Amino acid sequence: MLVQHVSKIHLLLITLTAILYPMDRVQAQPVNWERIDTHALKTPNHVENSVQTLATYLVEPAGNEHEKVRAIFRWVTQNIAYDTEGYFSGQYGDLSPDGVLKSRSAVCDGYAGLFDMLGKAAGLEVVKVIGYSKGYSYAVGDQLDGASNHAWNAVMIDNKWYLLDATWGAGYLGDNNKFVRKFQNHYFLTPPDEFIYDHLPSDAQWQLLEQPVSKQDYADFVYLRPAFFHTGLTIQSHRHSLIEMDDQNTVTLRAPDRAVLLAQLMQGENKLDEAFTFLQRKNGSYNIQAIIPQSGRYVLRLFAKNRDEEGSYSWALDYSLTASEGRPGGFPRAFSTFSENGGYLHSPMSGRLKRGSTQIFKIQVQGAEKVAVIMGDNWHDLNKEGDLFTGDVTINDKNIRVFAKLPGREQYDGLLEYTGF
Repeated sequence: MLVQHVSKIHLLLITLTAILYPMDRVQAQPVNWERIDTHALKTPNHVENSVQTLATYLVEPAGNEHEKVRAIFRWVTQNIAYDTEGYFSGQYGDLSPDGVLKSRSAVCDGYAGLFDMLGKAAGLEVVKVIGYSKGYSYAVGDQLDGASNHAWNAVMIDNKWYLLDATWGAGYLGDNNKFVRKFQNHYFLTPPDEFIYDHLPSDAQWQLLEQPVSKQDYADFVYLRPAFFHTGLTIQSHRHSLIEMDDQNTVTLRAPDRAVLLAQLMQGENKLDEAFTFLQRKNGSYNIQAIIPQSGRYVLRLFAKNRDEEGSYSWALDYSLTASEGRPGGFPRAFSTFSENGGYLHSPMSGRLKRGSTQIFKIQVQGAEKVAVIMGDNWHDLNKEGDLFTGDVTINDKNIRVFAKLPGREQYDGLLEYTGF
């Protein structure tokens, strides 16, 4: 689901960077589609027997072309299930608009074909776009081999072309190869400079970019997911998805104050201990550090959410790490409270501390009233200087934890955990 002159090369790189990696991403105010969505989601059965009657009903309350497109998109994403059996077997059945309308099941070509026909029946100018996607079977670093593997749509609204993907807007294939219906608003009229990260049309004109990108550019892009854009992140350090390193590397992202991140290091399907990654925010950026336990290829996966939003973190991006060396140990374990309260650890950075040694603890925690290092029943309060807490602590236990007293909280909250050896 799915040159020859140096000056010209330099100009091309500047142009691509400006288009694909803007320094600041302005998040547009969300449009309230509630009225149109409610109408589409309450479509009566008797109008769903033909493309024409369905299209006529869906656009009845629409006051403009944006609302027409939204009504059709919302109906398709809610009523057509992804054909997982067809996807894995290669037997797709009838993917014509009438066939999909009857079966209520399709792969991407059927979704795009039905949206195309419904849009045209509603008087819209629509195109079905064929190309490559970084969908269900994609792994970060994969190259583009073979024929195109996905279909989506472009639609003209007020004399301007827009992009959308009804297949991915409908949901996704879960870990058990089952279709999970979950509406993804990101794929409705997605800005071209965001859409290009996981959709490459065979015909470059449908990139809708001033400077089209090549297949190799597309393959090299960092694997970005909707949560990356939803939380307002931008890439600051590593522009390509493949990173060659020794045993440690730091990736830096710019992030608004509302964004909070988590990281996971993976090798194949195995999720490594969380101690191999460490995230810190500083001066409007997140530094994501990774230590590799042994040489080989790994994936650094980030998850993000907005601080004021309920629910879990969502997958935001992947990097592919190729390490020539390895290092045992890792970082201290950081609880979510650490990042959510702007924590920044200066020292100690090693997660394993030698018993009998004296360690200099230096930690910043925004707004914290107190920070203490706890070993057994012994509390060692750190000295407070604004948001900075410091102190020398002698390690005498296996379990070393750092807790903070935050405003409005009666109890202390965990920040970090070390192991004494």
